[in-house]
Amino acid sequence: MSLSGQAVVLGIASLLIFSETSSFYGLVISGISYFVPLLGVLAGAGILDVSISLIFICCFMASFIGDLVAYKRGFNLQQEAFPKEESYYYKKHYIHRIRQLLDRYGKKVAIFLTKFLPFIKTVFPVYAGREQMDFLKYFLMNLFTCAFMYAVLLFPFYYTGKGIAAAWPMLVTAFVVMLVMGLIFLTYRFYLRLRLKNKGK
Repeated sequence: MSLSGQAVVLGIASLLIFSETSSFYGLVISGISYFVPLLGVLAGAGILDVSISLIFICCFMASFIGDLVAYKRGFNLQQEAFPKEESYYYKKHYIHRIRQLLDRYGKKVAIFLTKFLPFIKTVFPVYAGREQMDFLKYFLMNLFTCAFMYAVLLFPFYYTGKGIAAAWPMLVTAFVVMLVMGLIFLTYRFYLRLRLKNKGK
């Protein structure tokens, strides 16, 4: 893949991940980050000629910066940070769910858990900013969470892709051998049936 092609792939992936977390428009595509493992598989198989480390850095930074933008938005807007009315994408029970997680697990664990929940992951940074959650704690915990999330979504699937690429010639060979053996077996059965039929005559 050319350098421009790599830039386009990484740019689109980064833009989608950033959009998912940086504003409420991200609710439209919430969960798009779960397509990231596909990038890992394609990179591992050699179909996508991009360094897995570069993919990880782009995805991680896009998500982390998007969360900080959303936090800042919630901090600045306060009570006006959330839509007053529900819509097809935004539901007030998202806020209720966030409060449940905070009450049950505390801030650090809630920051971690909400990152893996579609829709909630888009709303939580805004909520954290609106509630003036300690910025340094949010910054550090979100830094760890984003790094952990994209390491899990990319590296295991990258090595899976490498395994598929390495085993592909063997799989093709095995398929061809089984196909030939099957054809030989069917031909032999057809021959026996034809022979029995001729004997019957």
